[in-house]
Amino acid sequence: MQKKIIALAVAGLLSGAAFAQTNVTISGVLDVGLNNAKGTFTGSGFSASNNAGYNNTATSNIAFRAQEDLGGGMKAGMFLESDIRGGATALLGSFQKYVYINGGWGELSFGQRTNFATTTATTAQPFGTAMGGGYSTAFGRLQGFGYGATGALTASGATATLSGNRDVRADGSIRYDSPNMQGFTAGLSYKPKNVGESVVANNTETTPATGHLNLGLNYANGPMKVSYAYVKIDNTNLGRAAVAANPATGLTAITAADGYNGSTKHNLLGANYAFGPATVYAGYTTSKADTTGATAGNEFDSRSWNLGLKYAVAGNIDLLANYLKDNDKTSNNYDRKLIGLGMDYGFSKRTVAYLRYEAADANTNAATGKVTTYSAGLRHAF
Repeated sequence: MQKKIIALAVAGLLSGAAFAQTNVTISGVLDVGLNNAKGTFTGSGFSASNNAGYNNTATSNIAFRAQEDLGGGMKAGMFLESDIRGGATALLGSFQKYVYINGGWGELSFGQRTNFATTTATTAQPFGTAMGGGYSTAFGRLQGFGYGATGALTASGATATLSGNRDVRADGSIRYDSPNMQGFTAGLSYKPKNVGESVVANNTETTPATGHLNLGLNYANGPMKVSYAYVKIDNTNLGRAAVAANPATGLTAITAADGYNGSTKHNLLGANYAFGPATVYAGYTTSKADTTGATAGNEFDSRSWNLGLKYAVAGNIDLLANYLKDNDKTSNNYDRKLIGLGMDYGFSKRTVAYLRYEAADANTNAATGKVTTYSAGLRHAF
């Protein structure tokens, strides 16, 4: 439940009329649990670990929305969503930050907001972006390149194990969302491509030349929801895998020989249907790199599908399940699969206790591994 408050912090700067029209909405969620992970994961070297997990069932955040009524059915405002887990990621606006104006014609926004691919991925299974869903940083269902939680470009290469990619949010985007037309909505998001040379610092690209296009189509009416997303990420001389493999070369700039030019394209389709106490889910994705000068480690071509189920045992108890399989169609053959199981017990609409089990397996190649994670915790939203 959201709590709406008057913008007292800026009351001294607003006139009486503006004060009456402008309000700020504060909302958020904190998810904390105890996790136990066991297995083998190339590069991490762990066999077992116990730690606090902050995003097992939902993304822990605090968000502020300021909105003004412009009259004539139009409104304008801003949305600022931040990570509250602490550490380097706990920056103001680290998740979403954008300004918008809307009306009967739809909504236009500028900044960094959740992409349509994430909407589709969460339509396809009951776990959202969290544990068990196959859209987390530990097991992103997309191959190739994608945008991570903080708007930075992420990549999985030939040495990738369980790590795939997500298309969460791209900073510096312009986006249009259509009005709801009898359950149908559509949207388009565009991030202009950077220009200039990509510079390498400590074997990491600081300014990769990338552009981003995201199309979303959704239908939600009655018991059925269907969602489709198309993603195109344009890359120029994106050669972080080659540079990281040769840290002694002293390279200070990316060249075509170090990486590749081209684009990565993702297609995602998700749907769910509710009948009685049960909701069934299904999803399908494709990821492919259209490149020139690509090395074996930078070529991607994969297909993934999943089936999921959510069942209400009682008014406050939900059982969840998801099975996902990713077929790597390149010669690397990094096929992966994931099983997610969960139970939620709702003390109220805002407070939920949960159990989670996730088994991620990429053990089809000597360079890959598998990890099994158990979690128990509590989530509170406001």
